[in-house]
Amino acid sequence: EGGLEVRVQRNAGDLKVSKNDTKATIFFEKDIHFYRGLGLLVGETSKGKESFSITETPQFTTNGAMFDCSRNAVMRPDTVKAIMRKMAIMGLDTLMLYTEDTYEVPQRPYFGYLRGRYTYAELTDLDQYAEKLGMEIVPCIQTLGHLAQALKWNVMAEYRDTEDILLADTDKTYALIEELIVAATKPFRSKRIHIGMDEAHQLGLGRYINLYGYQRRFEIMLRHLEKVLAITQKYDLDPMIWSDMFFRLGSKTGDYYDMESQIPDDIIEKIPQGVRFVYWDYYHKDKSFYQEWIKRHRSMGSEPIFAGGIWTWVGMCTNYGRTFLDSYAALEACKEEGVQEVFATLWADDGGENNYYTSLLGLQLFAEHG
Repeated sequence: EGGLEVRVQRNAGDLKVSKNDTKATIFFEKDIHFYRGLGLLVGETSKGKESFSITETPQFTTNGAMFDCSRNAVMRPDTVKAIMRKMAIMGLDTLMLYTEDTYEVPQRPYFGYLRGRYTYAELTDLDQYAEKLGMEIVPCIQTLGHLAQALKWNVMAEYRDTEDILLADTDKTYALIEELIVAATKPFRSKRIHIGMDEAHQLGLGRYINLYGYQRRFEIMLRHLEKVLAITQKYDLDPMIWSDMFFRLGSKTGDYYDMESQIPDDIIEKIPQGVRFVYWDYYHKDKSFYQEWIKRHRSMGSEPIFAGGIWTWVGMCTNYGRTFLDSYAALEACKEEGVQEVFATLWADDGGENNYYTSLLGLQLFAEHG
């Protein structure tokens, strides 16, 4: 009595939400579109509108967010669920939890020790919860650099190249990486996995050079990638990696965004098939720059995934000036260039001073562009 009768129907194509007096309809294709439609219906109705009609055409096949859970601030499972509910109402369908060492690896008791790591049971529960919301959780780990917290233990000494980079071209390293990949993917329905490999600036220049001598770092990177992809193929996974190392190695200054950077043709020809490159960029305000870098990524032989940023990593407050300025340019470029998969990164550099609830407006921005 006094309620609103809502007709819900799955239809291919656009999301359509309408209301007239005491009746409303939500026509949707994907489950996540239903939840966004529900949000639109409640939002417009709460403004006192008696009638309205909204039609939205999805711009991306996937649109979501990656939360950094490796900088001394691991979100509790109930908090992850609460944020997933908000993401679902926005229409965001993909969640990544960036876990360098903050997930459980049964064979490695010191991996994530005293770091708030997620258990297998917790991650399985989150995945089941995500499925109810029409969302996908994609594991996001590291298989080369950014592993200082794991490698600091004496028991991990044999796997070190430098203090934060794994020793490439060593059988024991790939046995370890297989354990990491199995542990990271087992809790989830998704066959997608983000295997990292960014910012390994000193690759091949630590213990590696003593064991194997100096070698062209492009070649080390390619061999390492091939061996890790053999593991993902073994488990029928769909891997993606951050793309910056290839651009940095082609730059005389080591800069990801060096306009003079040239990835040698012989290296491009050797890039193995079956991996997607993630173009991460939260630093440019010019749409033309993003368009150029999207084209350069495509020249590497696969369709890029774009990772923008909500500026949560610069202190106790989110920098929305940079978030909006850069995200508008980036996401407009993605739409014009036909990039189909995007997500927002929320990093927690310097220890996670910020609160991820301050990022909700940024998540809404990505949802509205979608």
